[in-house]
Amino acid sequence: MDELEFPGFNSETVEPAKDTYSPAPAGKGYKLMVTDAVYKATKKGNGTGINLTFEIVEGQYIGKKIFAWLNLENPNAEAQQIGQGELSALCRAINIKDLRSPSQLKDIPFYGTLGVEQDNQGGDKNFVRFGSLKSTRDGKVDRDTKVNKNITDKFEAPSGEPAPVDFTDDTIPF
Repeated sequence: MDELEFPGFNSETVEPAKDTYSPAPAGKGYKLMVTDAVYKATKKGNGTGINLTFEIVEGQYIGKKIFAWLNLENPNAEAQQIGQGELSALCRAINIKDLRSPSQLKDIPFYGTLGVEQDNQGGDKNFVRFGSLKSTRDGKVDRDTKVNKNITDKFEAPSGEPAPVDFTDDTIPF
């Protein structure tokens, strides 16, 4: 095949690609949202759980995804208790008292803390610290409003009211 004549490329006219594989730094105050939630059987077929995909929806690391598996039924009682406790923390952060479908978990922003741990290949990955989850609106969630991932809406508490999240930890990386 004949070689084409290269038309040239000006790198100043295109934004550089973002690093989508490195984890966001561990810390508090990330605005997150569940973007996918699937209820399924475990690989061994002896339990069930929910596969969750979280996405950072505000700040320097917008668009980064974090994945989690929550055991809901498991032969290991401790694994089951941990998974159900994590689901309870998530539901409370987004103001869901009676979960009927995993799809109810999607598209509702909340604040959380991320940690960093080693993945199966020896690299680093993020995980959500479920005990840290907080509502973005003091427990009052507008379920008719979906967050546009390309537009960030900063929440400001009405004057005289405390902000819904404690941001006193100044180790936040952004």
